[in-house]
Amino acid sequence: MSTIVKYFAFFFSFLIVISGYSQSYTIQGNLQDENREPLSYATIMLKDTSGINMIKAELTDADGKYIIMSVDPGMYVIETSFLGYINYQSDPMMINSNLDVDPIIMAQDAAQLDEVTITSRRPLIEVQADRTVFNVENTLNATGSNGFELLRKAPGVVIDNNDNIILEGKTGVQIFINGKPSVLSADDLKIFLETLQSTDIDKIEIITQPSSKYDAAGNAGIINIQLKKDKRFGTNGSLSSGYTQGKNGRFNSSVSLNNRGSNYNAYGNYSNSIGQSWNFINLNRFQSGINYDSRSE
Repeated sequence: MSTIVKYFAFFFSFLIVISGYSQSYTIQGNLQDENREPLSYATIMLKDTSGINMIKAELTDADGKYIIMSVDPGMYVIETSFLGYINYQSDPMMINSNLDVDPIIMAQDAAQLDEVTITSRRPLIEVQADRTVFNVENTLNATGSNGFELLRKAPGVVIDNNDNIILEGKTGVQIFINGKPSVLSADDLKIFLETLQSTDIDKIEIITQPSSKYDAAGNAGIINIQLKKDKRFGTNGSLSSGYTQGKNGRFNSSVSLNNRGSNYNAYGNYSNSIGQSWNFINLNRFQSGINYDSRSE
């Protein structure tokens, strides 16, 4: 065997790039009825231990399975709901690694089965033919959140450490506002969404497979943020600043102004960030029976 062949036969390289210090985990499991049959398209909510503040909402799939991604370390409870069944809430659980939850068994609610209740209240999450709808207006858990924070809670949506919006593992998601594509850059869109309060938003629609009417836009998926109709006119604005500390410190600030008239809406913002990013690279290489280890910052 030639030297070149030996070289490629024994050469392995592993590259690990670590940015920052944050670590997130995945929770997965399945939901069943008392006959161990899967409960499809039931609502799964990850909450803090008070059981009040919602961190993330998801749906079970056709097989009753669910997965909650990008969960920060901490103590949480899982709450489930499904029409005709008694709501379930788990005991507090510590998340410091990926977790496979034992099957959750939901019991039928005899009171709901014996009664016919007419209500106009929309469920938290609706599954429609072409989209999943997160009814923000219908939950107290959204109170106090801004538009960007609500996006983190929406089913199927993950926002990474660089504020990239990911839908079912795909980047390049197209954001629509009131059914029209946003023309803002990613940074400006984040700032704009942070100026919106939960009380401004009616619902968030998640479209993972856009139809032909959307042309080539949003091949990775579309998220439509439907705002409530607001007839109030005038000018409003916001000023925010923040500081984060990892290996290096970073300071950021932004200011925005919005003016609404009878037939127009004008919006502008300015943002600034001062600091340094840090990458740690660890390269392990095994070659011809010898292990090489190199690190750089």
